[in-house]
Formats: sequence, structure tokens, C-alpha cells
Amino acid sequence: MPFPITSGAATAKGFGFTVRPSVLADYLVVAGGGGGGKGQGGGGGAGGYREFTSQSLVIGTAYTVTVGGGGNGATSNTVAGVNGSDSVLASTTSAGGGGASSRSQSTGASNGGSGGGGAGGGGASSGAAGNGNIPSTSPSQGNNGGTGYGAGFGYGGGGGGGAGATGSNGTVNGGNGGAGTASSITGSSVTRAGGGGGGLNTASAGGSTAGTGGSGGGGNGTTNNSAAGNGTTNTGGGGGGGGQGPSGGQDGNGGNGGSGIVIIKVPENVTATFSGGVTSSLSTSVSGFNIYSVTATSTTSETVTFAKVSTGDFLVVAGGGGGGANGGGGGAGGFRTSAGTSGGGASAESKFTFTLGTSYTVTVGAGGTSAANGGNSVLSSVTSTGGGYGASYNIRAAASGGSGGGGCLAANTAGSGTANQGYAGGAGNNGNFGNTYYGGGGGGASAVGVAGPSGAGGGNGVASSITGSSVTYAGGGGGNYFITNTPYYGTGGSGGGGNGNSVAGTANTGGGGGANAGANGGSGVVIIKIPDIFTATFSGGVTSSLSTSVSGFKIYTVTATSTTSETVTFSAA
Repeated sequence: MPFPITSGAATAKGFGFTVRPSVLADYLVVAGGGGGGKGQGGGGGAGGYREFTSQSLVIGTAYTVTVGGGGNGATSNTVAGVNGSDSVLASTTSAGGGGASSRSQSTGASNGGSGGGGAGGGGASSGAAGNGNIPSTSPSQGNNGGTGYGAGFGYGGGGGGGAGATGSNGTVNGGNGGAGTASSITGSSVTRAGGGGGGLNTASAGGSTAGTGGSGGGGNGTTNNSAAGNGTTNTGGGGGGGGQGPSGGQDGNGGNGGSGIVIIKVPENVTATFSGGVTSSLSTSVSGFNIYSVTATSTTSETVTFAKVSTGDFLVVAGGGGGGANGGGGGAGGFRTSAGTSGGGASAESKFTFTLGTSYTVTVGAGGTSAANGGNSVLSSVTSTGGGYGASYNIRAAASGGSGGGGCLAANTAGSGTANQGYAGGAGNNGNFGNTYYGGGGGGASAVGVAGPSGAGGGNGVASSITGSSVTYAGGGGGNYFITNTPYYGTGGSGGGGNGNSVAGTANTGGGGGANAGANGGSGVVIIKIPDIFTATFSGGVTSSLSTSVSGFKIYTVTATSTTSETVTFSAA
């Protein structure tokens, strides 16, 4: 097993190799159960059962994972049931359960994870039980099967061995399968790997009862010529032994063994990715853990790879909207963050989660021109919406966006903000006498834009200290208005909003553009703050800078992206 590392990757420079981080996992590996014998047949042995806790698995390494199928029950009384197939996780292999013997074969039951039961009525040859824990493991992966009873008709087959107990010997009745073993790895106690019950001929010798399958999915044995019960799927239970009729040609077939299972329990910040031939499910029923149950694999070359999911803080501000011509100010770009209050009065969002080696989209939205919204800014699944443009006098209404553009005249209405990102623009007004009209200020991340008659100021932005210093972003642009042909200009909102006398929004604040000539909005910004045990690498079209001003963290500020397909990838430092 690889040795555990509790933090980031360490590089042994003098030796020229890198040790990657690992995770401690619990896992259970149960092999397929063995098939039951035919005609007073023994019960199939349970699949090998191996459970471990706090085992080290290296992040980024592809480990083999295999779920063993159950062995077929015997359909001829001269051959044994088929052994189950092995189940595998990494270097841990659980052996398939041993097939049980049939009445007329010349050898006894097969060895395996747990041994198959011997047939009844066949004497010393076919009555011999198979051994469990083959190959030998510590702790033991299973137990021996039970021996068959007597020579001739009317005797019971032995029960298959189970993970928790030896199979019972056959008597004038069939032997019961050995009990399985319970595990609570999934959060609930489930018993698996029970041995199959032995079969019986009730026509003579006084017996009346076939063996029952052991707890944990063992199949029941049968009497007369009935086919035996199969081991339960995904338990590794052994198949039951077939019965025998009172005359030749009426032997019951052995039951098939149940398929195995592989269960892996890792901390909730670790994910597992499986190759295409794996059938699996994920449970989060145990607080703090991801539990993967692998129920089938199509080949013996399937794999599982583990990745550690880490968290960091983010600030994503979109581009501000352009100001309107002789009208409303541009709305600020949408403001979303995990490090403090978000826009629109919203609380902090959940931290950004990332997996080492995975690429995530990163985009910085441009500021909008006059009559154009700002561009969206993106970090993975977090998208902040570009600010809405301001209304233009007698031409167009304002647009909605992260924050809405300011209106102008009663007909040129203000734009709405996006919930949890920003506020609406201020309303415009026609005025009460000739040559008078009012444009409203653009909405900001923390306030609605000021209405035209009240000054047309842009709504204020929101301050963030994600970089270690308080900086305000996403202020709305100021509108402009006329009173008897005299122009007046609203003030841009704090956080980069441009004043209403054609001042552009400040670059990398997402501030809205000022009105009058219709100034451009300010570009947005994406800031990522991660523990300093990690490093961010950006694609070629990204303009970024790194700060380590906050102890224990790396803070990346992305100020421009040349396309909407740029990425950031995280690795251990």
C-alpha cells in the first residue's frame, strides 16, 4: 500500500520524483459466490470477504476495480458447481467462492474464498468439502464448507462455507450454509457472503429438510428434483445444492452463486471517477463521506481514479453596461462572491470547489458600449450577468442586467437588476415644463440607481476584502438631465461607476458607464483565493496576477480573457 500524505504533494528533488497526495479510504471487497452441486449437492461457498479501514489511495492513480460474477450451479451430477469469480480493488483481491460437489462426481467440492459443500450420498470422494480462505489472507476471507453425508440415496449435502462461519455438515438432512459477515460501511448494517444450503433426497433415509442458505445471501438447498435457490445478487452468497428424485434422471440443478460487490468510502471532498464499463452508485447517507457501491464491471480491466475536491473563495464581477445618450447611466455588472456580501443584498455564496487537474472556464466580461450590455464574467458554474445599458433620450428604454440601466423620460423605462447580483436602475421623468427631462442613474450592486429628479446618481457598489484590502466594485453609472436646457450630471456610484458627464466605468470594477455621450462600462474581474498548498495555471489567453499578501493563501486576480474558452487548472504546489 502507498504511504499516506496528509497535505499537498511533496517533491523529492534530490531523487527526481514527485510523491502525489493520497486519501484514506475504507473499502469492502466481496467476490462472487460459488455454484451449488446437483443431486443431493452441496451448497456453494460464499465469495471471499475482505474489509479494510483507513487505507491509503493515491490521488490521480487509476486502480483496477472488478466485481466478480457468481459461479453457475451444476447441471450434471458428475461435475461440481463453478467457482465464483474474484473481486478486486487495487492490490486487494477477494477469491471467488468454491463450487460445491455433485453426487456422482469423483472429487470433492472446490476450494475458494469460502469452500463449497460436499455432496450427500457420494461417499468419501464427492462428499469432501472445499477449504476456505484459499489463497490464505489475514484476516481470513472465508471458511470451509461442510462435508456431505453417507453413500447412496437419501443423504444431505454439506452447506457452503460463509464469511462468518463454516458450512454445516450434511446429515440425513441438508447442511445449512455458513453465516455471512455484517458491515456498516454504507451507514446501515448489511450481511453478505453467506454459504449455500445443501440439497437432499427425501425419498429415503428419513431426512426431510434441505439446508438453508447462510445469512448474507446464501441460496437455499432443495429436496427431490427441484432446482436450488440462487445466491443473492451483489452479496457473494453461494448457490444452494440441488435435490434428488426417487429414481434416476430426476436430480435438481444447483443454484447459481450471487455476484460480488466493491464498496468504497472516502471523505466528502474526494470524488471517484470510473471507467466506462463500471456500474456504480453514490450515497452520501453518512455525513462527511461519499460512498461508492460498484455492482458490476464489464471487463477485468476497469478502473477507478480518485480526485480530491478542494475549496476556495471567489469574486466574480461582470462588465458594466454602457451609459445612454442624454439619458440614463449604465447598470453595474453582476456581483457574486463567497467572501462577504453578494450583490442585490444577498448573503455570501458557497465556496468554489475544485478538483486537482480539472480545467474550469474563466471569463472576464468586457464593459458595454453605449446601448450595449456589459459582458458576463464566469468562473466554472458561477456566472455574473453583464450590467444593463442606460436609456437614451427619445430612442430606447434601458436594459436589464446584473444591475439595470437608468431610465430616461417616462416612456424610456429603467432596467431591472438580477436577483442576488444587483439592483434596478433609477427611473427617468419627463419634467413639469418645457425643455426639461430627467435620466436616472444606473443600478449598483448595493443600491438602486437614483431617479432623475433626485440627482441621477448611480447606485453604490459592494466592498470586498477578498484580496486582503477593502475594494468596492460594481457601482452604477450616473445619468444626466436637463432643466430648461441646462445640463446636469449625476455622480457615478462608489465602485467604479462613471459620472454622468460621459465618464466611463473604471476598468476591472464592473462599474456602469456615465450618460450624456454614452460612455463605456468598466470591464469586470475574477478573483480566486486558494490555500497556498495549491497553484492555479491559466490558459494562454488569460491576463492575471498573483498576490500572497494574505498569509496562507494565493490570490489570483484575472483582469482580462481573450476568448470565452479560457481556463484555469489547479494543482498541488
